[in-house]
Amino acid sequence: MLRLVLVLVFALPTLVWASDPVPASPTASPLHAGLSGGALVSALRASHYPTTVYSYAAARDTLFARVDLEPGDSLRGAYTGRALWLDPSADPTAYAFGHPLNISTEHSWPQSRGAVEGTDGYSDMHHLFPVLQNVNASRSNLPYADFTTADATVWYGPSGTQSAAPANLSEYSARSSGLGRFEPRDAVKGDVARALFYFATMHDAHADYAWFELQRPTLLTWHAADPADADEIARSNAIATYQGTDNPFVLDATLADRAFGDGNYVVTNPRPAAVWINEIHYDNVGADQNEGVEVLGSSGGRLDGYVLYCYRSDGTIYDQTSLSGVLADEGEGHGTVWNAMPGLQNGPADGLALVDPEGTVLQFLSYEGTLTATEGPALGQTSTDAGLAQASNTPIGQTLQLTGTGQQASNFTWSGPQASSKGAVNSGQSFGALPVELVAFEAVASTDRIHLRWSTASETNNAGFAVEWRTAQAGQSARADWREAAFVAGHGTTLRAQTYQHTLHNLLPGTYRVRLRQVDFDGTTDYSPEVEATVQATGFGLALSTPAPNPAHGSTAVAITAPTDGPAELSVYDLLGRRVFADRLLLRGGEASRQQLNVSAWSAGVYLIRVQQDERVTTARLVVAR
Repeated sequence: MLRLVLVLVFALPTLVWASDPVPASPTASPLHAGLSGGALVSALRASHYPTTVYSYAAARDTLFARVDLEPGDSLRGAYTGRALWLDPSADPTAYAFGHPLNISTEHSWPQSRGAVEGTDGYSDMHHLFPVLQNVNASRSNLPYADFTTADATVWYGPSGTQSAAPANLSEYSARSSGLGRFEPRDAVKGDVARALFYFATMHDAHADYAWFELQRPTLLTWHAADPADADEIARSNAIATYQGTDNPFVLDATLADRAFGDGNYVVTNPRPAAVWINEIHYDNVGADQNEGVEVLGSSGGRLDGYVLYCYRSDGTIYDQTSLSGVLADEGEGHGTVWNAMPGLQNGPADGLALVDPEGTVLQFLSYEGTLTATEGPALGQTSTDAGLAQASNTPIGQTLQLTGTGQQASNFTWSGPQASSKGAVNSGQSFGALPVELVAFEAVASTDRIHLRWSTASETNNAGFAVEWRTAQAGQSARADWREAAFVAGHGTTLRAQTYQHTLHNLLPGTYRVRLRQVDFDGTTDYSPEVEATVQATGFGLALSTPAPNPAHGSTAVAITAPTDGPAELSVYDLLGRRVFADRLLLRGGEASRQQLNVSAWSAGVYLIRVQQDERVTTARLVVAR
């Protein structure tokens, strides 16, 4: 499909726009009748992907001055219903942002969850909305949800921001700091649901489906309870005038359930359930040839956002490569991607760190000895030596490879040098059947309880999950007894996505670790990764989000939430304890303050972000990559 990338240039005071939209009506018969699930999503992507993509600046101006401008030149915040008068002679975005109401642009599908700058999804107007900046910062990248007034921390609505529950609850949006969720006002719940269904359909290459799955059932409920009205249809029509296509979920009410209902939805290209370094080549006889690293993971998983860092023996980074693509099924539900990396050092004690999109080190592997990282995401960690080596007499075409049977890297053993199998599962490597493909597992603390939610992409002979927990206080042995809190029945054998929930009640203040013990009908068991949550002694404290993106190149952002109004200090320190940045903030209790950090001039390395308000201190780690 031919696409036009368009940048609008505004000549003020006169703005020149496309002609008024020609309305498109809701469909009289279902779009792509007879299709559902993945087949329907693919068909919708083919028929309704935007034919024109605006720059982000042009998209915002178009939304503010044309699409969302009401009679009388009013621009209304989606989450609050509050409006400002937009001067027709002014730059739309600059005027709205500079107004006392401070209206900015909300990515209903957050940038950190897939609406990445530089991609079409970043500026696709079907999921962008004008909102008050303080509410934009408060929502941040939180999933949407319904929750009780007892769980709500702060409300945003026609009368402004308040910490007490308003009488007219339906007219207010709310955030729950304890649950880590955001609930929009009733009038726009269906709108945001259809915006997210649209993004998940059109921009699947970057969408974080595990994050989407956390709210998918709620979005289906909102879609049914708040169907598209004339205003929402007109908005979709207006956007179609500029982008070339409507949001099909606005025009056809049957699409949401057919594409994303429990009986139809198939998780498309989530992150791999497991991923690891599977094959290496760095040295051979004569000039080194075809150096690289193979990564293996569960098939269907997307590697976008994962990074391989190359470490020298002194612990510093000398190279890195970003991974991408979807893992094909090369056998028993696993696939590989070979990453050519010319210049891999020949040892001794050089290493590779495999890092996920959140900056977590999944594997720190070395060859010809161990090393301790002095910078980058593996800072302070000591590598695991593969125990084998290549040398200057290694025949061309041989590599180091994992062999054995299992579902994770630790189940396999390094072997070789032997004939290369780069880009394919290694000879002598098998995985067995994967009974349950877990794609999301989270724990969120709230007062005296921890809410658990997990999702699977597929299940085979799954009897269910035993929810197990233990305390994780400082100094406690990792072998402390696990306690079973409940058993949640599974769905047997299914290729459809499933979502489960459970809540641990009456917990004392402290930090808890939780895991799932998955049980097959034959009694075979397997364990999920552990998750951790902290029950606070009183309410919620000073909180600092993980920087996003992390690692960062040009800029990154954090959200700071304070329990009370008052000044605070934001500081950033390098590993030598030198303060490289400082700023004074005025925080409002219960509201998230989003702070942007420009790191373009900072040296590559690890930094500590520190926020202090009175005696309360919170920190987060930031990696700057070059």
